[in-house]
Amino acid sequence: MELSEQYMLEIVKWGSLTMAAKQLGISQPALSLALTNLEKKLGFTLIDRKSKPVCFTEEGSIYAEYLHKQRELTIQMQKEISDAGMMKRKVLSVGGSAVYIESLVADVIPELLTRYPQCQIDMHIEPMEELIQNAVNGEVECFVCTDEKNIPDNFALLPIRQERLYMCVPENFEVNEHLKNYRVQLGEEKPIEDYRVFEAHGIIRLPATFPLQRKMDDFFAKKGIQMHSSICVSQVSTGVALAQKGLGMVVASEEALMGRNLDGHVCLYSLPREISGRKIYIAYDSGHYISKVCRMFIDLITKGQGKNENIKKD
Repeated sequence: MELSEQYMLEIVKWGSLTMAAKQLGISQPALSLALTNLEKKLGFTLIDRKSKPVCFTEEGSIYAEYLHKQRELTIQMQKEISDAGMMKRKVLSVGGSAVYIESLVADVIPELLTRYPQCQIDMHIEPMEELIQNAVNGEVECFVCTDEKNIPDNFALLPIRQERLYMCVPENFEVNEHLKNYRVQLGEEKPIEDYRVFEAHGIIRLPATFPLQRKMDDFFAKKGIQMHSSICVSQVSTGVALAQKGLGMVVASEEALMGRNLDGHVCLYSLPREISGRKIYIAYDSGHYISKVCRMFIDLITKGQGKNENIKKD
């Protein structure tokens, strides 16, 4: 991109010849002369010099729009060329809750490292709001989530799988005696007729801003269920560990329960389809360049789960 074209983009950005000149570190007359020379070269006027703030002509607006596209294409080309370089150290920054990092993400890392042995993987275990902001800032390339309604519209969402939710009840709780016929194993479903049977027992909560807790709060409210809680944890896996010690019930996803020895510690009860069977997604800011190693990671984590098409958010 020629210097005069860069000057034009600064004028578009600041809407003022004076401000653009200041940002460029040149005098306003020098910028005006460069603009005049560019107009002569193009054969049409770019701005109306009589208007304040700067008003672009129709031709000027079209020209500026294509300059922006040209610059973005140049930046993307440079990133792709750099990404294709064999000597470049490949880095993947992926985020999610501890449960999804330890299960879904960890499951595909061996295959990813087989294909990219020198790849460095940075895992970010953060709340959803931070993951979204870090994706916007370019600090996280993609992240695993379930709360699709709060993902920005310009983000892509690709389905990974569906998971069930379970009420995990310490085995020594009396309520288990009344619910023997409803106990399930992971992967099974047998909804209870009336979930108010859990009211008398303490439940371990997540922070109110967490998608899973919001979902449960809505469910309890609709059913008129009053749940008492004296323990709040920041990770579902912590809640499951406390439930295994008999400190309270907890709602947990399939992913949080896999690989745990639950026998003799907790009893599982499936939750109804209205809140269970939630979808898990991989999300990324579609306005950012996605590296080759990240594209490979996304292909691996969504493999066998249908087409990699953007999911329209409700």
